[in-house]
Amino acid sequence: MEASDRFQGLCLEGAEGSLFMNQFDELPKRVKKRLAESPFNICTACVIQKAGGTDEEDLLKTISSFEARIASEAV
Repeated sequence: MEASDRFQGLCLEGAEGSLFMNQFDELPKRVKKRLAESPFNICTACVIQKAGGTDEEDLLKTISSFEARIASEAV
């Protein structure tokens, strides 16, 4: 499989990412690390919107949920 054929990500919430990007720097370190290590390019805006804020545990659960959803839709 060529790099251009590889699944790159999916916007799951239809959020305007620019409205949430200023919150990325305020995310807990564990959440930033988890996003960086994800096999998918998960939109920070989608994660914050779906989690309903920046609570660390909610964000981590949301990331896991998104990864499962993306993996099942990427087939």
